[in-house]
Amino acid sequence: MKESLKILFINLVIFFTIIGCIFFIPILTFQTYQLIKIILPQSKENKNISQEFLKEYRNVQYRYRDFVVKEPIPFNGKIITIQEDGNRFTSLPTNDDKNAPKYLFFGSSTIWGYGVTNEKTIPSIFTTKYNMYSLNYADIGYSVRQSLEKLINLYVDYDDSRKNIILFNDGPMDAFLMNTQKELKLRTSYAKNIDESIKLNSPLTFSYLINPLNEFISKINPKFSKKENEDINFEMDKEKIAFIVNQIIKTWNIANSLAVSRNDQFIAILPPIASVGTPILKNLTTKDLKKSEEIVYMKELYSLIIKNMKEYPNIKFIDLSDIFNDKSECYSDFSHYTYQGNLIYATELKKRLDNILSKGNK
Repeated sequence: MKESLKILFINLVIFFTIIGCIFFIPILTFQTYQLIKIILPQSKENKNISQEFLKEYRNVQYRYRDFVVKEPIPFNGKIITIQEDGNRFTSLPTNDDKNAPKYLFFGSSTIWGYGVTNEKTIPSIFTTKYNMYSLNYADIGYSVRQSLEKLINLYVDYDDSRKNIILFNDGPMDAFLMNTQKELKLRTSYAKNIDESIKLNSPLTFSYLINPLNEFISKINPKFSKKENEDINFEMDKEKIAFIVNQIIKTWNIANSLAVSRNDQFIAILPPIASVGTPILKNLTTKDLKKSEEIVYMKELYSLIIKNMKEYPNIKFIDLSDIFNDKSECYSDFSHYTYQGNLIYATELKKRLDNILSKGNK
């Protein structure tokens, strides 16, 4: 009897070991592949930094933050540093003039600095190149509305007598966040994700039982996982484009009024994106290049923003959508920039800011 139980036990151990290998080795292999593959085309500039960035970013965790929805938890890596206030570290000026204004950068992943070190983000370049005190209030996936809420939090939580130049860099992210199916166009993807999360975690639904299995399968084979932007529809819909543009400009207008009320200056900035203008995109892979309908869609959206901003002379507006024209290796993918792109962005922004601020408009 004991010998039979021993044999049974050994067979069970062997069986579960084989099953474990079948299920978990593909997962470990996939995770290892995710860590070592290079998805940033600017890796030619520095493959080690690209790899290290991806490894570190996978470890950046987020927490809930009132009004802005989310913010990163403090993190100290070699490439990415998140400070106690949830903002990414920005280089400090060598000789700070206390009488000079601070430049507060708001926006999404391009301003935050996806794919580059702390020192090579646009705000950091702005500081080191021009010795201007800059702060990075951007975050990955932020919409213009979240930037507004972050600005409100800043004014409510801090009392700073020093003058600020408020820089809102918006456009592409809002087009993606608000560009869902027609019946959902008044909702962002965040709202949809919350609804789905509630449904998936309700013990009264079948999804609650099947969801762990779905997650397990998606890790083994990503083809079975839900595409992040599968609801995005870039078919030409001028009504939807007008709605998105209206939301962006209205939010800019509110942010401008708020800044002026605090004796600060507000400037709205339309950033470059690969589908607009004539950038040289030879460094991008076929995977990075978007479909033709998305290109037409984004061009229409950008042209409408530029056109409608003429109706808001009270808002200082800088159009940077053309700064990468006829220039190569400025994009790391369709919407993110390389260090070279960040350098051009900071340089052109400084020129146009000087032109605006020299006029002495309040």
